[in-house]
Amino acid sequence: MPVFYSFGTTSVMFEVAWCVFLYTIVLALEFLPPVFEWLNWRKAREWAVRLTIVLTVFGVCLSTLHQSSLGALFLMAPAKIHPLWYSPFIPIYFFVSAVIAGLTMVIFESALSHKVFSAQIDPAEHETFDRITLGLGKAASVVLFAYFFLKLQGLADGGSWALLLTPYGYWFLFETLGFILLPSFLFAFAVRRASTKMVRITAAWTVLGVVVNRLNISIVAMNWNVADSPGKVVFSHQTHVDQSKPDCTTCHPKLFKMLKPGSTADGTPIVHAKMEKGRQCGACHNGKDAHGFDDCTTCHRQQ
Repeated sequence: MPVFYSFGTTSVMFEVAWCVFLYTIVLALEFLPPVFEWLNWRKAREWAVRLTIVLTVFGVCLSTLHQSSLGALFLMAPAKIHPLWYSPFIPIYFFVSAVIAGLTMVIFESALSHKVFSAQIDPAEHETFDRITLGLGKAASVVLFAYFFLKLQGLADGGSWALLLTPYGYWFLFETLGFILLPSFLFAFAVRRASTKMVRITAAWTVLGVVVNRLNISIVAMNWNVADSPGKVVFSHQTHVDQSKPDCTTCHPKLFKMLKPGSTADGTPIVHAKMEKGRQCGACHNGKDAHGFDDCTTCHRQQ
């Protein structure tokens, strides 16, 4: 495996690869107690059971690292991801949504296991199982509600409200309201009514929502404007700076970061919706101080 001999210490994926590799080992070790019990290796099982807490803590740390790092991977493509899905908070989104996925997947998977092996479970344990399910549902409701407001914070920070009234915006609203806010209320309602069936159905719907979110960021929202783009924007300092009286402070750093082409001051993508509000390029290209956006070929060049 390349991770053993090719150390890409500056690569996000290198860290992700190591986390996933170590996490897989931890999962395998956590699965050893029932294997040793089946083999009747009592001493080995006792040894494996003693390691359970340590392995659990280690597994939580590793999953935290690789989930947030996967989110950080998308920070390198601000111009490629649709502004409604792109945010400087993506690593936090990935981590919190992974917590949600963990809670709901446990509910969903345990429901399937309980149905298959119910005949082998002591009848007295069924009530305990339902109580645990309701507890997980309550936790999922709280985390989903917090996640919804984190998404609102990201939307407000990006200032892309106008994009909500577009086809991409409708799909974003469906994802946010249908897979985050709605399950939060459904979990709370189900726990209040002590309905384990409703908790399990909502858990399955939420797991689907996490999958949809990952597909949206990596496929649907990626390169979203390539087909509609009139061409690549070619920027030249020569046409933007008076060579006899150069003044970098007109654009840097209040609008764009220094020495980082295409990087805005707030870290959000460069989009027309913000320019038309006087931000980014629109601070000068407003039709008064400099030309506006009437002619696409002024800035865009066909390949």
